[in-house]
Amino acid sequence: MSEIAPHNPAAVLLPPASSALADEGQRRAAALVYGLYLGSFLLPPAIFGGLMLANLNRATAPDWLKTHYAAQIRGFWLYMGFLALSILLCAVLVGFVLIVVTMGWFFTRQLVGLNRLLKGEPSGRLSLTQIFSGLGRGRDGPRGA
Repeated sequence: MSEIAPHNPAAVLLPPASSALADEGQRRAAALVYGLYLGSFLLPPAIFGGLMLANLNRATAPDWLKTHYAAQIRGFWLYMGFLALSILLCAVLVGFVLIVVTMGWFFTRQLVGLNRLLKGEPSGRLSLTQIFSGLGRGRDGPRGA
């Protein structure tokens, strides 16, 4: 009969921490920021949690995720600035329309950023042409083609 070797805990080798697992954690944190930003339409203080989370994770993220965190932080400040300006312009009634436009822009920006994050793509600047270029096309190209 063979003898069973005594258990030596020091001899157990643990696999090194995988950078893929760390990247997945960072990716989930970025998705959570997008979720908090989108949830802020129902619970406004959630936007501040998203901003703090983006600021905390930006330094340790891989380069492609840093673009998402930078876009999230920049988007927050642009949203706050445009919202403040819209509120001031409510005195001349044009502000009410600008509030709706600003909220629509912020909402669209978060959805596009989340879509790019889920595809594993870096975030980029969102232009109006990019928003409207996909309208009227399916996956295979323009209608009727």
